[in-house]
Amino acid sequence: MGLNLKWEEIIGISGFTIYRSVKSDNNFTYLASTKETSYCDENVTIGTTYYYKIRAYVKLNDTQINGDFSEIV
Repeated sequence: MGLNLKWEEIIGISGFTIYRSVKSDNNFTYLASTKETSYCDENVTIGTTYYYKIRAYVKLNDTQINGDFSEIV
């Protein structure tokens, strides 16, 4: 059992990075990267509230250029 996240596709990006916290305003830590427009967080505990934010990135040569963070959900 996990928590499923989904978001809109963005044309021309290389992927997305996902961050998670148990506080709505800080302490976000890197959770995963994906090229998909969805992610299943398998490492959750029933009864715990999780907050997520996502940002797109583009890879140019060997450099990753990050976009702005999404709203916190």
